[in-house]
Amino acid sequence: MTELIRLQKGDVHARVNPVNGQLVGLSLEGTEYLHDGRVDSYDGKGWKNSEIVPYPIFGPAQNQKVIVGGRTFNLEQHGISRYLGFKVIRREGGLISLMQIYDGRKVINPKHKQGNEHPENLTWLPYQLEKNFELTEDGLVCKLTITNKSNIEMPYMIGWHPAFRTIGEIEEGLFFDSNRIIASLEGVINISSIPPEEALTIEGINSVEYRNKERGVRVSSEDFGNVMLWSPGREEGMFCIEHTSQLPLTKGVHFKKPENFERLNPDETKTYEIKITLL
Repeated sequence: MTELIRLQKGDVHARVNPVNGQLVGLSLEGTEYLHDGRVDSYDGKGWKNSEIVPYPIFGPAQNQKVIVGGRTFNLEQHGISRYLGFKVIRREGGLISLMQIYDGRKVINPKHKQGNEHPENLTWLPYQLEKNFELTEDGLVCKLTITNKSNIEMPYMIGWHPAFRTIGEIEEGLFFDSNRIIASLEGVINISSIPPEEALTIEGINSVEYRNKERGVRVSSEDFGNVMLWSPGREEGMFCIEHTSQLPLTKGVHFKKPENFERLNPDETKTYEIKITLL
């Protein structure tokens, strides 16, 4: 069983799985806010992850394929990063840095089964992804730094997809944009079961707050301008607040017009920052 790395700053505690690189715990004054789906021992209901980095696409790709520079790549929902591990490169106090390096090799697709439409392997352009978690007095800052290690321009989508516990009754959960109610948890659960989007998508927003009576969480970012809210159901006791560079394309073709996406030249780097505030 993987030994989790524990971080602390004041009354804020965090746990990180050093193998898959996922934040699997975040608590304040003894109250746990994070869904722990990626702990080795997890056998509960709901999503089997705690957080992922959707990259280089957010959402699904048509026929699990995208084309860049005349080459065809196979990608599943939310891309390839979620299927690769990380290595710890730095740890001190309330901070940990993890690195994911991908060289363009074929990656086994866990969704592939004999006879289904999912490709046997996933592929993408070489890249480097650094993920930093740093505790604050009331939460955590996540920084994602992506570097294009290929020899061509890289178009992409990127986001962060953390999962939280509902902490209280489903009927009492509300989502806010500043002081305006934008959805109820019940509403998000209902929308999440309706194809094709299967989530509540909100364009032009960079901060969402969830509250359930006296406890809540705010996820905010100046680097992302779109958010998705998702929950798998009433019994799972969890929901996701997902910041993204671009909302999923339900009918469009990825990278047909690269200028419409995030882009990096060879060896170019870009950093995105997201903050979690525990309320």
